Amino acid sequence: MVGRRSPPSEGLTPAPTRLTARCAGSCYPADPAEALPFFAQALRKVAPQKKIPLDPRYPIVPHIDFRVNLDLYAQTYALWRDANWFPTRIVILGVGHRCPAELASLPVGYQTLLGGVEADNDLFSSLSSTCPFLGSETRGFQGEHSIEFVVIWLQALRDLFFPGRSFTILPILCGGLQPAVEAGAPPCETSPESVFARSLGKLSHDPDTAIVASIDGCHVGPRFQHPFAADKKIRAQVAEWEKKLWALASTETLSGFFQHLGTNRNGFYFDGVGVLHALLAGQNLRA
Repeated sequence: MVGRRSPPSEGLTPAPTRLTARCAGSCYPADPAEALPFFAQALRKVAPQKKIPLDPRYPIVPHIDFRVNLDLYAQTYALWRDANWFPTRIVILGVGHRCPAELASLPVGYQTLLGGVEADNDLFSSLSSTCPFLGSETRGFQGEHSIEFVVIWLQALRDLFFPGRSFTILPILCGGLQPAVEAGAPPCETSPESVFARSLGKLSHDPDTAIVASIDGCHVGPRFQHPFAADKKIRAQVAEWEKKLWALASTETLSGFFQHLGTNRNGFYFDGVGVLHALLAGQNLRA
């Protein structure tokens, strides 16, 4: 949820050497023998595309609960299946729901029921050399589903269509850029956020490197501290607002995107402002 931070969970290891998946058994099967067919079934529903419309190296994926909309994940990850392409290095841009820093990176591996994935220390060294301001607070990464959901999908896709391939990851958490949102303008060119975006963009010059942006849409209702219910009228209003936001992100510069966010200070809690800025700003991309 953009603009709000949940308190860190108790009992977390202060400096993990590897992150561990925590959503198995709730969002997806806990048994490895059941997990792979679970993802395979979702991908079978997506008709193969003969022509890939976009550069597959920069997918934007959701991090909503799989039980809510698994098909949306499958539609995006199927692009790599259809392109017959799988990267060797993957930067994962997640949302720092419990991370106090606007930008943080943790060069550690990840363990799921489908096995382990190693961290890419070379990517981390490259980024941290130009971005010494990157936070290193570890608790925000532990249990962060916007990272876990990407890792488990990557492993499933690899095992199903690219067996034997290995890949490394670099998890990065991005904040909500609330000062920029309230100003209705993207961070200035000399800001840490813009410096980071440009540094990230340079990494993508490697054709075997992918940058996966893990975001969510709007969050409304009493559960998110709104003084109103998410009834049909409110949902329609939010859908229209978010539709315009995506249109701006996909066709205009980031100035229009932030101007629209500023109209209500992101009061509908679009979850992924910092992630989209990091992905798009450094290379002048469109969503």
